[in-house]
Amino acid sequence: MILVLGDLHLGLENNMEKFSKLRLVFEQFPNPEKIVLLGDIFDFYYECPRYARDIYGPFIDLISTKARESVVFYVQGNHDFFPLELLRKAGLEVRAKEVIIPLKNKLIYFTHGDLLSFEGIFTRIFLSFKLWQLLMKLIPCNIIYSIAKRISHLSRKKSSSRPPFTKDVERRIERLCAKYDVVVTAHFHNPILRTTESGAIYANPGDWLQFYTFMTIEESEAIIWRFNDTLIVKEKEVKI
Repeated sequence: MILVLGDLHLGLENNMEKFSKLRLVFEQFPNPEKIVLLGDIFDFYYECPRYARDIYGPFIDLISTKARESVVFYVQGNHDFFPLELLRKAGLEVRAKEVIIPLKNKLIYFTHGDLLSFEGIFTRIFLSFKLWQLLMKLIPCNIIYSIAKRISHLSRKKSSSRPPFTKDVERRIERLCAKYDVVVTAHFHNPILRTTESGAIYANPGDWLQFYTFMTIEESEAIIWRFNDTLIVKEKEVKI
């Protein structure tokens, strides 16, 4: 079984509710073969030497425990584009763009989703530019995190006000569905589980800003789960 979570948007503070829910997910699904963290797990990720361990330590400790039991992939998104060295040291397999996982006779493709649009490609190239990242190291960490909170808020506000898919994004998803049996993105935040015209499955595990959903993929089915207070209930299901 593959456990998939995306767009948790763990903030720079006040994460106790999300950590509690994340522990419940791992308790209810204790032994997945693989875990895919599909980007934007953090509202902003930057490994400032002075603060990184204090800010991200609780998540790293939790997920490093899972990495000793399951293969954990971290597919970077548009909020966590800086080098993820602490996560690599914790045993996670970090991927910049995508990961493809075979499941019996099926191929499952995972990507965050921002790279399905030209705007997302341009933004990722700019933010990943090495000179820009070197310049970031000259800025005091408290200023970086203060600016990051503001930019992240504006980014989420922009995302919530736009349609989930443009025609160009839809075409790119359809092209991927023609190549793979299951295509999973995050980024668009809405939990989605549907069969496409090609017969493949397209899915989005949703977010932990509004929906508090995630998904599991097994040999014969894909399921989106959601939180009903502290209970985890089945939201959608399709056969693969």
